[in-house]
Amino acid sequence: MRLDLSLTNEELYKGCMIRQREGRLNLETPRKLAAPIVKENIARIIKEIPSEERAVELTGRMATWVYLIALPIVLGSFEQVWFDDGQERMLIAP
Repeated sequence: MRLDLSLTNEELYKGCMIRQREGRLNLETPRKLAAPIVKENIARIIKEIPSEERAVELTGRMATWVYLIALPIVLGSFEQVWFDDGQERMLIAP
């Protein structure tokens, strides 16, 4: 399973305000307010994944804090966690 953490993932940022400025998407919701929304959305997305899924790949251009929110959630749900920054894919866990 691939989990795109970028702002193009509407399901992940549902409840947050995103605007396009100068050709780039920007999260307009303050981080303090966005963090619990994103955390809840990630947890919901993970719960909807079939239980036979054993690995997840975190990808997408986004701020580090989103990855830090996602990591403990996916670590508790998948046997393998991968990271792909578009240049290199690497195994984070186990």
